[in-house]
Amino acid sequence: MTMRNRPLFSILIPSYNRPEYITECIDSVLANGGEDYEIIISDDASPTADAIEEAVRPYLAHSNIQFHRLRTNLKEPGNRNFLVSQATGEYTIILCDDDKLLPHTLRTIRWYLDHYPGHDIYGMGYTVIDEKGKPCYSRCAPGALEINLDHPKLVRRMFEAACLPFLVCHPATFCCRHGVEKEISYRQDVSTGDDLMFLLDCLNKGKRMYIMPECLLLYRWFRSSETTHQINQSLSKIKVWQAYRNIYYLLQQRTDLHPSIVRFISAPQYRKRFLYAPIIRGRGITRETIELLKLQPAHMKELVNSIAKPLRYGFIVKEFLIVGLELVQLFGVTGITYSIRVGIAHFRYKILGRFRSIVMAREDKSFLNAYRHMK
Repeated sequence: MTMRNRPLFSILIPSYNRPEYITECIDSVLANGGEDYEIIISDDASPTADAIEEAVRPYLAHSNIQFHRLRTNLKEPGNRNFLVSQATGEYTIILCDDDKLLPHTLRTIRWYLDHYPGHDIYGMGYTVIDEKGKPCYSRCAPGALEINLDHPKLVRRMFEAACLPFLVCHPATFCCRHGVEKEISYRQDVSTGDDLMFLLDCLNKGKRMYIMPECLLLYRWFRSSETTHQINQSLSKIKVWQAYRNIYYLLQQRTDLHPSIVRFISAPQYRKRFLYAPIIRGRGITRETIELLKLQPAHMKELVNSIAKPLRYGFIVKEFLIVGLELVQLFGVTGITYSIRVGIAHFRYKILGRFRSIVMAREDKSFLNAYRHMK
């Protein structure tokens, strides 16, 4: 395959322990056609590195495909930074090894680059697929949106309409001008949420962002079993909250932030959204959640009411009696009411648990429809 001197796109694939999906990922890029892109794959010293290298080897016959096998584990941010250092394209797209592009993804991005030039970052929506590649639901911005920090109203709209969380759910949801990632690397001191910090750093340094109202990525979501999923949801909720809290405090310590970001992290309504939203979106009440609630007494009642909604927020841990006693100790007499709500929710969950996936699907659809109509 012949290529021009400098490709338009560098498709960067950080790989770790996904040999069964890496070929699907590469094939999805090649299905876009054209000769204006390169594919660079980097295995982050994973236990299945041999299998990944074996799966990738046939593709190395393409002159625009490279494979790097790291001897030291750099973690996700470090592996991304390494891939960026190897890229030569004008724009970079980081695509995880189990995800896929649509056949028209690059063509669509080319169109936006031609018709809406001058931006540093182009965001896109995504469609969640399961282990077998079956689409589950899509999340996409309700309309095209240009963002930079010199327009406070747009920044407020971005945060209020959750455009930024829609982007940072996955690093492949944005296409960056190569110089941006050279200048602003992924923070290796942030284990979770490094993509959020990257975008905030980009905006803080005056980079312009354009959000395309298109779903151009297939993001694979693993759900091996209902029980495993419930446990993972409970644990990931705590980890996400801790990550957002750490990012928030890191931002508070900085003195170089743009006034728009300072207003965001200072305003009570945004601070609450930034710090507590992962708890409110959680799938149940756990001991860890109670410990988090103790740290913010002013918001205990609201958070407990949000989390304890039967079925709407899904999984209520089996040890609800223990949790109930802790709620009583935490809230006093009022905790009895919360304990009863938890018990009822747990009972209803056990009876109707087989329909939980249907309930979740309805919630996702309702949330998506509400999001699309936000102004």
